[in-house]
Amino acid sequence: MAEEVLPGELYHSGNKFIMQAFKKSFWTVARYSMIMFSAHIITGGRNTNTLRLGTKKQDFLEGRGKNVDPPLNTHTDDLPLMARVVSNKRIAGSSSSGDEVRHIVIRHYGKMRFWEGQKIGVIPRGVDSNGHRHSAWQYYVASSRYGDNLEGDTLSLCIRKPPKQYLEGKREEDLTAKDICSEFLCRVKPNDAIMLTGPFGKELLLSEEDKSTDFIFVASGTGIAPFRAFLRRLFAEHTRISHAHRGTTLLFFGVPNQNFLLYEGFFKSIKLNYPQQFGRVYAYLRGGINKDGRKVFIHDKMREYAEEIFMKLDRGAHIYFSGSIKMMDGISIMFEEECESRGIDYESWVEDLRKNGQWHIEGD
Repeated sequence: MAEEVLPGELYHSGNKFIMQAFKKSFWTVARYSMIMFSAHIITGGRNTNTLRLGTKKQDFLEGRGKNVDPPLNTHTDDLPLMARVVSNKRIAGSSSSGDEVRHIVIRHYGKMRFWEGQKIGVIPRGVDSNGHRHSAWQYYVASSRYGDNLEGDTLSLCIRKPPKQYLEGKREEDLTAKDICSEFLCRVKPNDAIMLTGPFGKELLLSEEDKSTDFIFVASGTGIAPFRAFLRRLFAEHTRISHAHRGTTLLFFGVPNQNFLLYEGFFKSIKLNYPQQFGRVYAYLRGGINKDGRKVFIHDKMREYAEEIFMKLDRGAHIYFSGSIKMMDGISIMFEEECESRGIDYESWVEDLRKNGQWHIEGD
């Protein structure tokens, strides 16, 4: 299924945009292409106009001073924030199979302050079989602190609905808190009330101290959520960090197949506007086969870029991991083998990256 266009993500998308925008003569398209090429040369590949969202500068939610701490636990299970659903759109999969991913926008009325890389808790409506309120589950926020509408009063979540075949035959007590919460979220409708807690976490906060910092993002499935927030902040919004940022970003994204390339339109537009600063690499977990006939996993694609990854990390790049914890098994083995081939002690290498604040993974 083709991804639905989300608010604020109707961007230029290469030749496809050119043909749809003009649908005119060859010379019109050629003239537009020359203008875009000239702008690319003038700006050194950093186009400052076509990708920016809206016209208003986003500065009203920026931290002040060098030692500002992120907001934490503003809203608790005992005193949750009552918010409202704005929209709930399917962006991948199909409703018939029940295997789908949804983008949900929630209005918090400016009362849920958070930073990119933090989680928000959701308390499902209703009670369990014992009459107790359902437990909250935490999700990474998929929007920046300004929200998809840039007004600072909404946040977005990227939720995978538990597949029908997974839920069939299961009793409520057999379901995890995540199952119950995700199922609830995928069924909410605009204007539904929803209880939020948080924000939580400091492990995945975006490093913004040095404008030349390089980033490496590694995600699987809906683990892409915090990186969408990061990329909006770095490349698409009118913020101090976005206008000053000069580093590069390399995204590794593991998905079941091409139908689950979440937010692909947005990533394409970044690549079009910032070709020297942004790169993305996909690993298709179903159907992806390498030259040896083995399945291709995200760590296999990272191994292909090992030289570049090690070089960037040696120069101070920050690497972030988000998604299934299982992906870290293969990634850890890959890094261990690559370290051995370079005569580097793996444990010491990772520990040094952690001490330097370059290694970001939940729980570290």
